[in-house]
Amino acid sequence: GVSEEEEEEAGPSSSALRLTSQAVSQASSKAAGSQSSSQAEGKHVAQHEDLPNRFLSFPKSIEQFIGVYLSFLEGACPSKKQIENSFSRVSRVRAFLNYMALGNSEVNSWLFLSDTLKIQNWTGQLLKAGKKITMVMFYLKNVYQFLQYFKDTPPQRSHMSKSQVIGSIRMVRSCMRHMQAKVTIHQMSVKSAKEKRAISQEVLAACRQQAREKIPQLLGENQ
Repeated sequence: GVSEEEEEEAGPSSSALRLTSQAVSQASSKAAGSQSSSQAEGKHVAQHEDLPNRFLSFPKSIEQFIGVYLSFLEGACPSKKQIENSFSRVSRVRAFLNYMALGNSEVNSWLFLSDTLKIQNWTGQLLKAGKKITMVMFYLKNVYQFLQYFKDTPPQRSHMSKSQVIGSIRMVRSCMRHMQAKVTIHQMSVKSAKEKRAISQEVLAACRQQAREKIPQLLGENQ
């Protein structure tokens, strides 16, 4: 498997790390300062047509929930690496939430997460955006973990029924199964390519034997 240290987006820079615990709270304060209507919030989200910006500000209630989830991932007395990994995971979750909320005028209700067809298309959007197969699996795993947390501790303003949440979780799990097959094929092809470039033990043994026979001969000729 690929560890988070080896992934293509290994984590934020040192300057970004300083914002890890502040990013969500600042966004929440910003959201609290503006009392726009749900329709205005929907238009704000709809402005982003490509892969959504990870740090797009959501309504206050959603930003607060994301902030609580970030704290949950970090745990008590987190190390620098734990903070970095938590930041990366929440960033991927935020990208998913932005994608799902795109075009919705009623964001506060969280009902945008019940669109299973849109969830199914998420992997395609990530691949289209240039994400590697192994990275797409990170996105799916992080979204799956978030939805499990969402199911266990639903936000106060969520209008999603338990069956809707379970349906969304099942769809993400289905996407993970299909993507895992692609990851396995990818890993096998990478391994095969490495083996083709590697020198076999038989060839190495033959080279050593020839060297043992040739070196004394060459030394004798030089003398």
